[in-house]
Formats: sequence, structure tokens, C-alpha cells
Amino acid sequence: MHEDYHDLGFEVVYLSIDKNNKFWESVVEKYHIAIPNRSFVVMNLEESEFLNKLNVDLIPRYLIFDKEGKLIHQNAPKPDSKELRVLLESLLFN
Repeated sequence: MHEDYHDLGFEVVYLSIDKNNKFWESVVEKYHIAIPNRSFVVMNLEESEFLNKLNVDLIPRYLIFDKEGKLIHQNAPKPDSKELRVLLESLLFN
């Protein structure tokens, strides 16, 4: 999906809130998401104002932000769904 929409300004960032770093490492390897500057582990989960405001308590969770960093979808469809492509195209082409 990143490759399909990157030229239009679309970026993918992976955040893990897993407390088990070994589990996250296995996910990163399995799904090939060890991407520098786009794959992160949240180290201060309990203190994270960002995650607390978003009420992120379930994973995976898909969020869409505009270019200015404003949250525009708090619970987006899964990356492999047709619904997400329709949503992205409506946001990117309108």
C-alpha cells in the first residue's frame, strides 16, 4: 500500500505498544516492517499523552493523519481491505 500511494504523500508508520519486545521483533521480521524511521516501539506507554488522547488500547489499530498531523480517522480499516483503498483514494484525490 505504501508503494501504491507514496508518490501522493502517503506514509506508513508502525508503532508497537507491546511490552514484549521479543514478540514485536518477531512481528517485524515476519511482516518485513523493520523500516528505519517508520517502525517504532512505544517505551513510555503509561505516560504517553499521544496514546492516551487517542485511547489506543487495542492492537492492531490503524490511524490516518493528514499532512499537517491532524487525525482524520481514528479507527481505519485494515490495510488489506478494499474499504481502506476506497477511503485513501477519497482522501488523496479530493
